[in-house]
Amino acid sequence: MKNVIITIFLMLVILATCARGAELPVPGEFPTIQSAINAAVNGDTVIVAPGTYTGDGNRDIDFLGKAITVRSIKPDDPNIVAATIIDCNGTESDPHRGFYFHSGEDANSIVDGFTITNGYAPYGGGIGAATPSRHPPRPTINNCIISGNSADSFGGGIYGCNGPITNCTITGNVALHCSEGGGVASCRGPITNCTITDNSAYMGGGVASCQGPITNCTITGNSAYYDGGGLYRCVGPITNCIISNNDARIFGGGLASCSNVTNCTIIGNIAELNEDFDHDSYGGGISEGRKATNCIIRDNWPDQVHNSTVTYSNVQDGWPGEGNIDTDPCFVQPGYWDSNGTPADSNDDFWVDGDYHLKSEGWRWDSVRGRWDYDDVTSRCIDAGNPGSPLGDELLSVPDDPNNEWGQNLRIDMGAFGGTAEASIPPYDWALLADLTNDGLVDLADFAYQAADWLNSTDQQPGDLNRDSLIDTDDLALLVENWLGQTTWH
Repeated sequence: MKNVIITIFLMLVILATCARGAELPVPGEFPTIQSAINAAVNGDTVIVAPGTYTGDGNRDIDFLGKAITVRSIKPDDPNIVAATIIDCNGTESDPHRGFYFHSGEDANSIVDGFTITNGYAPYGGGIGAATPSRHPPRPTINNCIISGNSADSFGGGIYGCNGPITNCTITGNVALHCSEGGGVASCRGPITNCTITDNSAYMGGGVASCQGPITNCTITGNSAYYDGGGLYRCVGPITNCIISNNDARIFGGGLASCSNVTNCTIIGNIAELNEDFDHDSYGGGISEGRKATNCIIRDNWPDQVHNSTVTYSNVQDGWPGEGNIDTDPCFVQPGYWDSNGTPADSNDDFWVDGDYHLKSEGWRWDSVRGRWDYDDVTSRCIDAGNPGSPLGDELLSVPDDPNNEWGQNLRIDMGAFGGTAEASIPPYDWALLADLTNDGLVDLADFAYQAADWLNSTDQQPGDLNRDSLIDTDDLALLVENWLGQTTWH
């Protein structure tokens, strides 16, 4: 019996070791990244030491459909990522990209912790994927810097990768020749915690024609010759993003033709008239948007919104829509245009981004010192989002105030931090759960809003005060509890 137990134990150890897979070091045992991939089997990890990798075998890298990880020695260390470089040396006459996925790879095919630069390809200058009708590639791309790549058509940085793209910096990429997505194009997977900056294209300077959720991203400084400086024709949802200092020549300096924009801060974007066109530009912030809610849309030029449905948002100069307000959002540090020392010449102005957390006399997250703090004013955007929106990760109390002596959280905030663990908490009586009109008073106008959707069963209805996807007597009871209540600012 003892021998049997020992044999079973050894078998389990062997199986566990096999399950972990082998590690294939580059250039220690394999001269190129591709040669290590060729030798790998599912479950293996190719580990690439810092250095610059170029030439055949280190560009146009093919996973061959294998479920393997190809990573730098420490993908979560920005210094290591910046020092582990795939230099494609691609040109129009001699195109090359970093990685090419075309064999039905799934989320277990992982690229993690590289800088990919100087790619040039028909599509996907940095990373490209073929998109057949069956089994499209869905690789995972983590912790990468995709910088200085170009594509003839779609996706100067990344094209067609339908798996998750996470914690990446996608910067300085270009989609040429009347195409889309300077940074990212035609990806169906989630794009999360990414910085997408200084990319350019004809449409969708930063991101274009992506169908998956775009969450907690900073999309700034991108440009489009036509529409959608920051984002163009993205289905979304686009959530908890800061979209700033993007520009387009016709429509949608920040976003154009995007379907579902929630809890974003859209600020300092421009739709700038191009002398090649004989009509005006519109929608400095957002244009042709199907639905935007819980957003802050301000300081865009020439206007904030064009031909879009916007609700429960703070829109400069006002915009028709349920729950919209127009007031100073009281950012911790507003973004602004710097005149560069020449106030009379706007051509050399540049945008200085800010800290878009909302000030509160209750509690506000201090991202510089990493602690909860308070201010001498409170933003009207706090607890002013759609009353039917779930709070998400918003805190009900903070460690310094576990008994809520200084404030309470009733509703989601507007802006990029609404629904997150960094959402501000207002002081008592700053907000009312049943103030559906955001006018600081619960009265017949709020009752009428709730009654109009009576017994409707769908998510995130403003009158659904208990957020159970049905407006019924339970929600009416909550409205009655607030009846004729007034906020302190009313």
